[in-house]
Amino acid sequence: MWKTTMRLLPLQLVARGGEATLPLFLAAWFGGSRETDLYFFALAVFKVAGSLVFAVFQDSALVPILAELQPDARESRRALMGSLLGHTLLYGGALSAAIFSAFAAVCYARFQGSDLVLSLALSAPLSLLLVMTALRTLFTVFLNADGRFSASPIASALSVVVTVLALVSGHRVGVLIVPFGLLAGEAVAAFTLWRAFGRTPRPTLHRSAALVRFARLATSEILGGAIARMSPLTDQVAASLVGVVGGGTLLAYSGDVAMAPTSLLAAALFPVMLTQVSREVAARDLVSARASMNRALFTSIGLLAVAALALALSARPLLSLIYGRGAMDERALSVMTGVFPYQALALVPFGAVLILSRAHVALQNSAILPRIGVLAAVTNLAFDVVLGRAMGLPGIALATALTHAVVAMVLFASLDRAVRLRMVPAT
Repeated sequence: MWKTTMRLLPLQLVARGGEATLPLFLAAWFGGSRETDLYFFALAVFKVAGSLVFAVFQDSALVPILAELQPDARESRRALMGSLLGHTLLYGGALSAAIFSAFAAVCYARFQGSDLVLSLALSAPLSLLLVMTALRTLFTVFLNADGRFSASPIASALSVVVTVLALVSGHRVGVLIVPFGLLAGEAVAAFTLWRAFGRTPRPTLHRSAALVRFARLATSEILGGAIARMSPLTDQVAASLVGVVGGGTLLAYSGDVAMAPTSLLAAALFPVMLTQVSREVAARDLVSARASMNRALFTSIGLLAVAALALALSARPLLSLIYGRGAMDERALSVMTGVFPYQALALVPFGAVLILSRAHVALQNSAILPRIGVLAAVTNLAFDVVLGRAMGLPGIALATALTHAVVAMVLFASLDRAVRLRMVPAT
């Protein structure tokens, strides 16, 4: 697992390093303003919605199901691919249109004038982005199941290049260019992975036994993910109430830097870990599966703890280096510097949550995820209310760190029970 991860790391460093440049461009060109707050609000809404569309594939129950299909004829997996492709285009497109309509209704109720026009214009490319990301993640899962882990970072790197070129050429349009640039980059990534897959099966609506089982497990994952992803939206709303101009934007900018190590780890380690653990579970080798989970968890915790300490100690010079240019003024840098140590504090528990949730998915214990989502959303809301009122933006960042810690402890405590339940059919 770690050998494969280390081979992928250089590719992921290039891809994720490119993605990390996007906030730099946004900060330099647009700073923190009412327009950027509208963009990050829309982005937070569509990320929640995205959990209903594309997170159904990303590090999901599809991985262990494919692991169980490995001994079968290759055509069985291709048939599943065609069925998933057809259902994604049909239902993903319909759901994306529904989300666009719902968001438009919210905009009409909440905004007026130029704010209304901008928020509606932002929502159109973001809704299309959901379907494109769904296709990209679907192709990624099947390529990873074949052990072709390098295809995804290569596609990500190409996506970043296209997005940056779009932003460079069109940034004078304003923040509206950002979702269109993201959409163009995601389309290139999806096309690249489609080409890497080779002879893609024709989309169908056939409902095989594997598809039905995946739909049952994915329903729990979707519900849990959608509820848990309410927390960033809650943070954005709470940030708008603390009286800091551009507070939601500054919270997002500094959070991007603080969470960068988990992004790299998620790209390089998590797909490999989930694939390996799923294969071990499919082979009923639960001792090896639990050992793989523990190695991934505790090694990652150690690495993230070192990264969190380094980030917290270098907050001001790091943020000045990254954002201290263009439209980003001294006031904004000071606000981000005050928030940043609390966001770095969230690094370790957030990494643990990501690994532990994937461990439960590999064990096909997805039923726990809606309850975890409710726990995360309620805990974060309570901490936001109390700490946001007492500490302002730093309190909102601290609320996120505490929420991740609570969720990680619950997931870890329930892991042994999930392993025992998975052993029952074998006894």
